Amino acid sequence: MFVELGLPSDFNTLNGDEIDEALVQAAGNSHTTIVKSLLTRKPYSLEIFLESLKSATSSGVEKTMLEIIDHIVGISEGSRITWPASLLYRAAFLGLARFAKRLLELGCLPEPRGSMQTEHGVSLLFLAARWGHVSTVRILLEKNAEAQLMDTGGQSVLCWTTGVLRNPEVAQVLVGECQTDVNFTDEEGFTALYTASGMGNYLAVESLLKMGADPNKVFETWASLLAAASEGYIDSIRVLLEGGASPDIPTADSNMTPLSCAANKGYLDIYRLLLSKGAGINSPLIVPPVLCDMLENYIGIHHNSTQLDVIKFLVENGADVNAKDSDGMTALSNAVYLGNETVVQYLLENRADANIPDDLGRSTLYFAAVRSQHRDKAVAFACSLLAHGANINLQTTQGMTPLMMAAWNNHTDFAEFL
Repeated sequence: MFVELGLPSDFNTLNGDEIDEALVQAAGNSHTTIVKSLLTRKPYSLEIFLESLKSATSSGVEKTMLEIIDHIVGISEGSRITWPASLLYRAAFLGLARFAKRLLELGCLPEPRGSMQTEHGVSLLFLAARWGHVSTVRILLEKNAEAQLMDTGGQSVLCWTTGVLRNPEVAQVLVGECQTDVNFTDEEGFTALYTASGMGNYLAVESLLKMGADPNKVFETWASLLAAASEGYIDSIRVLLEGGASPDIPTADSNMTPLSCAANKGYLDIYRLLLSKGAGINSPLIVPPVLCDMLENYIGIHHNSTQLDVIKFLVENGADVNAKDSDGMTALSNAVYLGNETVVQYLLENRADANIPDDLGRSTLYFAAVRSQHRDKAVAFACSLLAHGANINLQTTQGMTPLMMAAWNNHTDFAEFL
């Protein structure tokens, strides 16, 4: 107990096993002076030495670890010692650069294989880089640690570390000193810039752009700006735009832009920023058109903005209220179909055409007639639509009028109104 607390103790009263335990306890509690004294008390087995060294790594005090390892080497008389891989993993995790260097000098591999790598799923370089330990990263690279090695999930060390980037200098070392390709794509199809953007780490985004990362690189389906816009990371978006990212860069299948990503989640502040940088509100790359997309796919995770708030903002900034989706439906048709009264009224008051049919000739009144889920709203919809010029007799491609459809669907109240 005295040893554990770092208090003076009469070691002469202890037997051999007790001294073994005292050494392990003192090492684990970083009592370097006591450790130094105990190391010369008796001839310890290699097992006890290594146990005390492992115990010292739990304290994180490098001086204690170096004291023990130097003593072991000093009495080994040139014998080859197999150092546990866990020691080097601990050094990488805690950023114990001197301890890591000593272990590597003693023959430890910078990329140990076996149980430790399986347990962590990553290499030593991954750990050191992830936690921002620049000195340890440099030492591992000097000993030929593989900078392009993937973790068990197929992610590169540069991607892995820039997601959190506790120290921007780590990326600078990997790219500048190790010549890692800043635009390298890992097995998941990600670049470091994409990872940093999607995690909202704008400092990493800024650092990577300065090192030559391509802000417009599209892989798999998305680019960095799309990832940041989808997650609502406005600082990352601002840095990307300043670094040359195209505000209208589409997904690989060309049906979304950063604007549509931001809009259907309610990120109005991002939308304003993108518009100020020249993003096209009516871009043909946005499929369906932005207002239709808002009605069909709105998620609204940004609780400061309602769907109507976003639609108003879009219309006020020039969104085409009569643009059609792939089925020929306008935002107004979608709003009626979905039973969204406030949006229907707003669109009608802002130049929405109540007589634009879809590809099958179905009008806004048609959708009011057939949507059984919204029968309680149908007459109110019809009143608003007719007041704004809806053609009560507009036929579908099969010759069906709204009245015929209401009768067909046993929508008696609506049929009587028409």
